Amino acid sequence: MKFPKFSAQMHFSHAKSAVRRHFLDLVKPMGTKESELGVKMILRIVVLGLSLVVTQNVAYGKEGVSIKAGFESGQIQPKTERVDGFWVTTLPENQSGSASIRTGAGGGDANSGWDLRVVKSETVGGQLVKPRNGRYFARFLIDKSKNYKELNDGLNKPRNQLHALADRTAFDFDTEVWLGVSIFVPVGHEDETLNDARGGITLVGTNTDSSATFFSLRIQTSTNDNKSHWVIRSHTDDSSVEDSVESKTFTDLGSVRPDIGKWTDFVFRVRANPFTVDTNPAKKKIPNSKNRLYLANRGILQVWKSVGQVDSSGNRNMKLKMNILNSPVGLVPGTTNGKSLFSTSLRTYKAQWQTHNSSVKGPIWLGFDEYRAGQAIRDGVGYSDVHPAGRACTDQCPNNQSGGKNAPPKGPRELVISEVLGEPRQFQEPSVILLSTVN
Repeated sequence: MKFPKFSAQMHFSHAKSAVRRHFLDLVKPMGTKESELGVKMILRIVVLGLSLVVTQNVAYGKEGVSIKAGFESGQIQPKTERVDGFWVTTLPENQSGSASIRTGAGGGDANSGWDLRVVKSETVGGQLVKPRNGRYFARFLIDKSKNYKELNDGLNKPRNQLHALADRTAFDFDTEVWLGVSIFVPVGHEDETLNDARGGITLVGTNTDSSATFFSLRIQTSTNDNKSHWVIRSHTDDSSVEDSVESKTFTDLGSVRPDIGKWTDFVFRVRANPFTVDTNPAKKKIPNSKNRLYLANRGILQVWKSVGQVDSSGNRNMKLKMNILNSPVGLVPGTTNGKSLFSTSLRTYKAQWQTHNSSVKGPIWLGFDEYRAGQAIRDGVGYSDVHPAGRACTDQCPNNQSGGKNAPPKGPRELVISEVLGEPRQFQEPSVILLSTVN
């Protein structure tokens, strides 16, 4: 038996329909019900025995990163801009009452008087801090004595935040995404005496909403030495769309002390998928979950971090510090209450600073520079595209370290029966394929 040959690229749904019609033609002598049974039987034989193959001809994106923030305009741009564009949440430096700043219109230059603003340099702890690259960087400051209630629905939780426009940077479950940023912890940084999550500061957060966090980068006091450490908080649960205490994991990336007074680069490779077996969460009756079939063991949470001394070009060696690869990580894909897409923000968020017995007097100052993000497939983005200095990976590197567009997928892929028979299924890859003849 020979399967239909398609010499031109086809949309995935068209290819499925063509295969289905072809098999129906093969079983026309049967009745309608028998024809459907025949299709199912033949397809199962194909998938399990004759290996019907769909060869991907993936058109990797050429747009590059979906957002880039080096702040070279000298200020934050309106939220609709792809370069330096954010929604800003901060306080005025000289606050009156509970006054706050929440805007997507841009601003925040060196003379703005905002706690979160763009500067050329600033002296902190007796050290002159300059940008990671270029002429500008963003400085974030939170102050325990200030009133943050307007920023937190009446709760006094100190924070600043840059949040990118969701329409451009949001990403779906089971989608490979790369993120990069450089963070400066200044001389004089105070270690917190609360050596648990209550004393932590969130710096980078990726979540669908406040009750569905994928992962966050934090500075948190370690129970081992009672000093500040870089920590990844992640959640993994294949039975719920919301995070919980039980789903939470803390991964220690190492002490902050060797990085004080230096720019510390981070590169994240992520893909949220909590399943160990192929799963349609809606069919498992998981509340508010998507009606799609997700393949098993596709989760990714890899983190590279700079270590060691700064070289003459301002760079440091990068080491892989966290390595979840093709294993469960993340929560169940949701459909309601803001749980369908992820977004990422840059923050200084010390939620319980004013409600617990903290030793940190503050204010807390941190620098952020060279933030970049993009999807591997849609945008053609890989490691070097988001590294703050554009450098290639040198430690336990993925195939697409130099950009997704330079690393096409390898080999053929089976067309699984549920795709042809119409069951919804989540595909990370774009839906352009070639069907090839199988004798």
